[in-house]
Amino acid sequence: MTPEPEIISWSVLFPTTWTPRNWPPQTLTDLTDIWAVITIGVALGMLFWAMIRTAQVWLKTRAYLSLASHLSSDAGAFEPEADRVILTPRGRDHGVDVVVIGHRANANMLIQVKTTTTGALDSEEAVRQLEGGRRFYENALGLKFTKMRVHTNVNKFSSRTLQAAKIYKTEALGFDWIESVLKKTPITRVDIITRNAQ
Repeated sequence: MTPEPEIISWSVLFPTTWTPRNWPPQTLTDLTDIWAVITIGVALGMLFWAMIRTAQVWLKTRAYLSLASHLSSDAGAFEPEADRVILTPRGRDHGVDVVVIGHRANANMLIQVKTTTTGALDSEEAVRQLEGGRRFYENALGLKFTKMRVHTNVNKFSSRTLQAAKIYKTEALGFDWIESVLKKTPITRVDIITRNAQ
């Protein structure tokens, strides 16, 4: 006759009171306690990792949406005072996001838009890309571009960004500038959606 298997209750698997255990584990209860702690630790670790990844994706998505809005806002802000405003295709823009042709006050202008989640834009590369783009668009369109600008969603620029802007005669304009222009030329979400659909 075979002996009946021992039935372990939940109170044995997860004891409600802590009792000191010997190391190494001697009994099934000791092993069960260790298993429970490891399982809970792994679950909390995975939850923490998932929360961090969700926050990273949310910040990146917010930055892309902000960039799309600023691109459309910048383009829309110049349209009333320019002969033509071109929003360049993503990925093939040659370092330029907005091309303004025949602006009343600034003639022909090239704009690079950068967003950041930090307090200051630190991107001398944006200025250098704009300079490379100037040569491309001057050859492609047969026009001279006399103004270059870097726009961003924050109000501060790193010293190296400002130094590059000075070398390449590029204006660095922050969020205050965008906000002041949008007060004079209001742009709605419908305008942005319509502009992006073109």
